[in-house]
Order: sequence, then C-alpha cells, then structure tokens
Amino acid sequence: MDELTPRRWLDPTPVEPSPGLIALAGSHLAADLLARRGITDPARVRAFLSPQHYTPSPSSALPGMAVATERILRAVQAGEEICVWGDFDVDGQTSTTILVSTLRHLNAKVRHYIPVRAVESHGVHLSTLQPLVEEGVKLLITCDTGISAVSETAWAKANGVDVVITDHHELPETLPPADAILNPRLLLADHPLYPLPGCGVAYKLAEELLTRSGATEYADSLLDLVALGLVADAAELRAECRYLLQRGLAALRETPRAGMRSLFEKAGVDPALITEETIGFAIAPRLNALGRLADANPIVDFFTTTSNSQAAIMADRLEGLNNQRRQSCDQIFHAAVEQTDSHPELLKTAALVLAHPGWEAGVIGIVASRLVERFNRPVILFRAPEGGTARGSARSIPGINITRAIAIQAEMLHGFGGHPMAAGLSLPTDLLADFRMAISYAIQQQTGGALLENPLCLDADLPLSKVHLDTARQLEPLAPFGVGNPAPVFLSASHRVSKVTPIGAEKEHQVVRVEDEHKGTYDVLRWHGADLPLPEGAFDLAYTPRASTYRGEPHLQLEWVDARPARASSVSFTERPTLQVEDLRTADRPAALAAAAALPDVVIWGEACPDGAGLDRTRLHHAAVLAFAFMPPGAEEIKAVMTRVKPVRVMLLPAPPSVDDPGRLLRDLLAAMNERRSAGEMLSLEILAGMLGQREATVRLALECLRAAGKLDFSVGPKGSLNFSRGSSLSLSKDGALSLSKDGALSLSKDGALSLSKDIEQRLRLALDETAAFRTHFASAPVKELLRDYLHF
Repeated sequence: MDELTPRRWLDPTPVEPSPGLIALAGSHLAADLLARRGITDPARVRAFLSPQHYTPSPSSALPGMAVATERILRAVQAGEEICVWGDFDVDGQTSTTILVSTLRHLNAKVRHYIPVRAVESHGVHLSTLQPLVEEGVKLLITCDTGISAVSETAWAKANGVDVVITDHHELPETLPPADAILNPRLLLADHPLYPLPGCGVAYKLAEELLTRSGATEYADSLLDLVALGLVADAAELRAECRYLLQRGLAALRETPRAGMRSLFEKAGVDPALITEETIGFAIAPRLNALGRLADANPIVDFFTTTSNSQAAIMADRLEGLNNQRRQSCDQIFHAAVEQTDSHPELLKTAALVLAHPGWEAGVIGIVASRLVERFNRPVILFRAPEGGTARGSARSIPGINITRAIAIQAEMLHGFGGHPMAAGLSLPTDLLADFRMAISYAIQQQTGGALLENPLCLDADLPLSKVHLDTARQLEPLAPFGVGNPAPVFLSASHRVSKVTPIGAEKEHQVVRVEDEHKGTYDVLRWHGADLPLPEGAFDLAYTPRASTYRGEPHLQLEWVDARPARASSVSFTERPTLQVEDLRTADRPAALAAAAALPDVVIWGEACPDGAGLDRTRLHHAAVLAFAFMPPGAEEIKAVMTRVKPVRVMLLPAPPSVDDPGRLLRDLLAAMNERRSAGEMLSLEILAGMLGQREATVRLALECLRAAGKLDFSVGPKGSLNFSRGSSLSLSKDGALSLSKDGALSLSKDGALSLSKDIEQRLRLALDETAAFRTHFASAPVKELLRDYLHF
C-alpha cells in the first residue's frame, strides 16, 4: 500500500446560520455545524445541546413492556428464581449488570449467566440452560441477546420456564415464542428508541420496573453503565441514545463504583475529564478484553462491589488481559495486511473476507474495525480451522447493512446475528470461497451496483494556522460524537511531512509534524499510523481538533483523519481573519448572554448595563473569548480592551440602550464616587469611566462641571489617579434631583442652578454627543468596519 487512501472527500455545503441559532450554539462555528446537520429548530437545538431540554420517551413506548414488567414483578413478589442471561461484550456486560442490580434493589431472587466466548459464543445455549432450569430457574430474562433463540425459548417454555427477551439485534424471520420481547427493531426506524443498544433496552426495562415499584430514583445510579454500553457498541447517537449518553457521561465522571475507580487508575484516566473518546479508547477495550479472552461472569461483581481491594484485584486482571488483547490484535492485523499484499485480488471484492486457522476468535472483531478504516469497505475475519467450522466477526461502513447481507447467505451458515454495522457468524470452512463471492454480490445489490465507497464529509475549510484551543472548545457543545453524530472534520490544504515521532506502548501511533506553505509547523496525532504509508510530496489534510489536557494543562490536540494529494483548488491561502467574530447583535439578549457565559475561558465586557451583565474594563483579563455585552463609548476603549484581553474570538452580543445625558451622567458620577470612597477604595479616571461606561475624557469634563458648581476640587495624578481636597462635597441635596432648567442650565435640586461656564457645559454635551454617535455606529456597522484593526483580510 504505497498510495494515499482512495477515499472521496465531500466538500462542505454552504450554510448561513441565523443569529438565533448562533446564540443558542454559543459560536458561529458550532451553529454552522448544526445547520449542516439539519438541526436548526430552536427546540430541537436546545434538546440536542442539553439533556435538560430533551423529553425522554416513556419506557412503555417499547412494545411488550407491560407484559414483561408484569411477569417480572410477579416473579419478584413470589420469590421465584430469576436468571438474567447476558452477553460477553461491554454492551452485554452492562446490560446484565443493569438488570441484576435493579432486581437486587427490588429484593428479587436473581442470578446471572454470561456465555464463555471460547466455548459457547453468543446466544442462548441449551447445554447451559438445562442445568439452570434443573436448579430451579422459573424466569429467564435475556439482555443484548436472545432474539434468534427460537428453539431454546421453545424448550424453556415446554419445561415450565417463562422467557422475557430484551435485545436490539436484527429481527429474524421467525421470532422466539417468548412471553414478551423487548426489541426497538419492532418500532419504526425514526422512533427515538429505535437506535437503543442492549444496555439501553435493559435500562428502559429497569426504569419501568423501578417506576412501578416506587423506586424511580434508583434508575439514575445505572446511567454510568448505560454510557459504557452505548459507546462500546457504537450506538447511533441520536434522540434517546444521545440523551442517555449525555447523562451517563456526567454520572460516570462521579461514579461511586469501586471497580470503575480502580479501572480509571489503571488506565491513567482522570474521571472528571471522561468523554466518549475515553470510553472508546481506554475503558471499553479493557472491559472487552475480559469477555473476548476469558470468562465475563465476574464483571457483575466488579461493577457492583464496594470493596476497594476486590476492585483493584479485578482491575489488575483486566489490565493484563488488555495487554494480551493488544498483542493479539497487532499480530492478526499485520497478518491480514500481509494477505492483502500477497493476494491483491482480495481487494477487488465489495467486502474484504480473510481467514486463518490460528487467529484468536475473541479479538478478530476489533481487527476488522481497524481494517475497515484502512480499506474503506466492510470486513469479515474468520478463525477457520481446516475441515471445521469457521467463526467470524463482521464490521461495516455507513450505508451497508452487513447483517442483512449475511442473512441472504443463511443456507450456507450454521448461524448468525447482529445489527447493520456489526455481526457474528459461522459456517463450514470449506464454504469460505463461495461465501466471499456471495457476500460481495449481496453488498453490491444494496448499493444498486454503484461503486462501493465510504465518503469523507468535510465540515469546513479551516487551515491549521487558524485553529486554536478555543476553536476546539467551540465544538464541545456538539459532543458526544460517534455514529450518527460524527466528530467534525476540517480541511487544511497543502502540507508536507517534516517529522514523524512514534508513540504508544507498542509505538503503534504517530505524531506527524506537518508544514504548511508559510513554513508554519503543526503536530498531528495519527492513531494506529505506524502501519500506514505517509503521503509523499504536498497533500491536503483532513483533521479533527479536540480540547485535551496534557500534564494538567489545557491543550489543543489535532487528530489526523485522512490525506489526499494536494489540489490547487482546495483552499486558497489568502489571508483569513486572525480573529474569529460572531455577530449576535440582533439575537435574544438573555440567550446570547447565557451562551457566552457558558463558554470556557471567556470574559464578558459590560459597563453600566441595567441587567448588571459583564465586567468593566478595569476587571478584564487575558482570555480566549471576549464578549461585548454593551455598546462601548469609543474606538480607543475598544483598542485598550482588545490589547488587555488578547482574544482569538470576539462575540458581539445584543446591547441594552444607552442614555448619554449630562444630568444623568453627573448624578451617576457622584453615586460612583461615593460608592468607591465609602468602601475606602482608590479613584481614578479609568475606574470611574469603567463604572459609568464612558470615555475618560468625558468623565474628566463631568468632574470639571462639579468643580465649577463648587461641589468638589480635585487634581489628576499619575496614571489618571484622582486626588480630592478635604473640602470636596460628594453629595446632592435631599431630593437628589439633577436636571436641566428651562434655560438649559444644569441645576441641582431646588437649591438653584449650577453655575457653569458655557464652555465647560458645551464641551460636556459635545463629548456625550460623540459617544452617542459612536454607540449608534457600533450597533449597526459591519464587523469588518468595527474591528478593522484586528482583522486581516
């Protein structure tokens, strides 16, 4: 493989998000991505961004829920022996634990069983079920399995055992004769519950059981397990699945489970920083290793134990198994690539089907996923002893339902099961060649004979030189990412590789230093890049930026997605703004303020705002984001604040109206000085200007007005500090009134008119008129005009 990945890149569709969408999304970039994904309705946007705004579907929406809960609760009340039959992957492990924990909480008599992969594979097996029935089991509840167990269910029913099946895999032509079947595939494809994996179905059943038993609050303690299963099973993250993962991640960051805390420590994971990526790359592989290489039955105790010592022992075992799993995966991956190199004709079929008699059956699914990323087509790997039964794992690409394609070959199979993106199957080893041709034909039928491809959808043209930590943070509200909500992918054109550094325990990953046309260099993380060719010459890079933490400090992480030979028409290198600006001046003020306040590393500049929003200029500090919450009094003030904050992003928020009136200014000035002096704090022109939202020159003129009225005497010291003489009075008359008399002179209450020279009064009015004119300009002028000194086009 000497060439770049032959993957078609789809250019981003131009969109123009509304100010309201930008305000809800918190940034123009996030709003662009939402609009491109068709999420623009305000209610839908809020539900997407926050689980607090999502209305979950009732558990009763799953067909069969009423019958299932009634039968289970009867068993609980009667003290019948219940067996929860699970599966050995993470989805099955968490599903089993969710139901066992719920039933224990309801004081049920419950046990569980998870098949041992090395001897039983997926599904319900009579050889194990029969002894359980002989030991007194009266109710069998499956989770993440069972939908194909037709004969096993019939046997159980014939022997006095009721069966409740909870599963999410594709429905077979004949359903098992169970008492109840909970499977979201019985719903319409657009139903919010349709994408639920096994752990999601188990959770909805637990939720219903707890609700009917008056113990609803216990359901929240199960959400951390749901998060693990959702990510590990690559569930489609829309509707209910996204909602459950959002809540589950929050629960996982604070999980009280001793087992999970021990596992975090072994994996070097900071619980407070857990994301869906942490689960996918650090947590799920360790849990999966148990089910793939050993016996997963102890996992329920691991999840539920309160003993730190017991948890630590189990975490050590998981770590050892994971190291073994990693070695096996690398060996099989290299062997698979060697097969394609030696037999390139294998890559001429719609599906890559490879086999070997010595491959570890428990890990070939993981390797199949890596090969899908490399070859951009469905992959099926088999452990295939000569003259025996070949057992395989399949992984697919979006748009190809691999289980449906496998089902068409049912006549040559011993068995199969799965969902659109993954499946397991077995068949005689002697039929592998026939199966390879047949499965490829079935896949071609799904595509209508069109060329099989897994296109890469680009979200925006964004050169690496314009990406900052704040850019990545703008994307965080759109997380969690996964199937159905992929992480954003950006295009940066015309780079060359300048350095490669292998990293990872087995040096399987790379940090690739790339150089752009302006000699700027950037380090890009390339997962599993050690076995992949690097581009030669100039290339365009598809990448994803992420906000990460390195040695306790916030860090921008750039992740390599794909590369292609550089194209002159991709992106021109004309200068783009060095500053990102979001114009929200016409949006809803409370929503825009809330969105800005929720951002990390943000300061909001607001002075004399009626709603108290923001900090005045003296309290601002360096930050990535600067939000304008009012209309500044002048260009010099903007320049000073921009210099102080040094933002990479500016938000222009809706501003309240300003009243630049002489009488009001003098009254507010006296109040501000009294406030500072009563607190024993120093006074300066800058401080007073910040409190009043005015220019320093205007404040000085106002002070001159008060001096002319005999109310105070002052001098201006270094850096604008104010010194007042002892005789200065900073009070108004009893009624505090300050107004204009009929002849236009400034007057203080009933005691008489201020004695002002026309020159001072006229200068103050002119200064306020200038400020009012600038504010009017700021309210409607184009961004390029307002911030021309900070944008380079």
